Amino acid sequence: MTEIATSTLNPLPQVRNIVKIASININGITAPLRISMLTEFIRLHELDILLAQEVTHKETLNVRGYATHLNIGTSMRGTAILVRNEITLTNIMEVLSGRAMAATYNGLLIINVYAPSRTARRKDRESFYTSELTCVLQAASHNLILGGDFNCVLHPVDTTGPFLTSRALMEIVRGLALSDTWTQDPLRLNYTHYSPNGATRIDRIYTSHTLLERKTGTEIIPAAFRDYHAVVLLRINDSGVRRGRTVGK
Repeated sequence: MTEIATSTLNPLPQVRNIVKIASININGITAPLRISMLTEFIRLHELDILLAQEVTHKETLNVRGYATHLNIGTSMRGTAILVRNEITLTNIMEVLSGRAMAATYNGLLIINVYAPSRTARRKDRESFYTSELTCVLQAASHNLILGGDFNCVLHPVDTTGPFLTSRALMEIVRGLALSDTWTQDPLRLNYTHYSPNGATRIDRIYTSHTLLERKTGTEIIPAAFRDYHAVVLLRINDSGVRRGRTVGK
């Protein structure tokens, strides 16, 4: 079984009742201009929680007013969860490869995923879902958010190129009764990654049914700091948080 590390942070006061959660593969960006564009994007969209993949340096996500929880691990390109300073994360779990991490926020288990990519690494991707991801899923409750770069799709409509799918991920989604927060419009398809081989929606956010009822919106937003990726942005009503400034829908 893959080992995981855990830590707990001290509670901080909560101030929001609409929480914005976004997922983006930042592809290890290090250029100051692109980092500045990423920082501006976070502030412009007033993100509360950012799930980032392919992170190589903490400085990339050094944003004033936010705390960065980093898990690069043995793969050298890992995951990170960026949160506003007033948000509490507890029970942080880190898969040692860096390809997954999880944390609890106000009763929600939030898991950030960065799966192995490319056709040649299909076995590695299946192994990741059946072993590493399973470790953090053991703490799953009825309030679960599973987001990140899955590097595969579960439905043919989500790709214009090769249909790279994962039986292991499909079993996880079915077994936990998770729902994709984005519904493709057959007349206006949207994707999050573009390459010479086609377009795919490999960046996704899944939630349990209880949280899906609290969703106030989902968007796929082009990211200027990345040439081929877009951001998946989920807005969810956190009714357990005491009232403060409400983020507009």
